Amino acid sequence: MSMQDTIAVRPNMEVFTADAGRLGRVKSIDNEEMLIDREHARDIFIPLSFVNRVLDTEQRVELSITEVEFDELHWENPPII
Repeated sequence: MSMQDTIAVRPNMEVFTADAGRLGRVKSIDNEEMLIDREHARDIFIPLSFVNRVLDTEQRVELSITEVEFDELHWENPPII
């Protein structure tokens, strides 16, 4: 992923895993992560370092991990502070 790709990520883009699993829509972004609005699930922060490419004409963000890898990361369960 290039710096240009992370700059191209914008709110309302669809987010997909590497194997085309739909995760949701970009709700907001900051310097290091994007907040994903997921249907029927909690919103989740995903580091921009996991963005593989941005397809601007399709309003689509593709991650570098599969759905199985995503599930194994347990991002939906934030660590207890």
